[in-house]
Amino acid sequence: MRRVNWFGVAGGAVTLVVLGVSLFVPWWQLTIGDNMMTVNASPVNTNFGLMGVQFTIPLIWALNVSSVLTFSLSGLLMLVYSIFPDRSFSEHLLGFSYKKPLLSLVFFLSGLLIIASAAGLMRVNVPLLGSADMSLPSNFTMGANITAYVAGNFLLPFWLAIVAAALCIAARLYHPRIAQTT
Repeated sequence: MRRVNWFGVAGGAVTLVVLGVSLFVPWWQLTIGDNMMTVNASPVNTNFGLMGVQFTIPLIWALNVSSVLTFSLSGLLMLVYSIFPDRSFSEHLLGFSYKKPLLSLVFFLSGLLIIASAAGLMRVNVPLLGSADMSLPSNFTMGANITAYVAGNFLLPFWLAIVAAALCIAARLYHPRIAQTT
């Protein structure tokens, strides 16, 4: 009977689902005003909107493309490992693929925290989750008081990425049981 790492199968499949969904739905969204400005952020698709016009920055787009390639390779290699966990190359595939979803989450959250903290140093409130009234400091606005409603939300792909990371880590932790019995 062929041994299969079912945690790896689920982790690889969910990683590929996260990739597919993240191309269209951001992990995190910041809305300023009544859609006056939006920030749609994820490791695979980050764009900005200003009064209904969507745009992206070329450097961020290049980083997104590299994340798409890494995510897809990670999910596919996790699936290959999971179907053939007892082959000589399997441990190398697992070593590459199990940590990619977790590292994507860590780097994504770190980036959001750094941006929110930097905005806080300039006395601008950027909520990561929830809503607030954002007031721009008067030294930025030539003495005018500007206040806007700001809402930040983590969307479905973010939560799916957490599930994918947990399943990939579970596949790594389950690997010694499969390797031991072969």
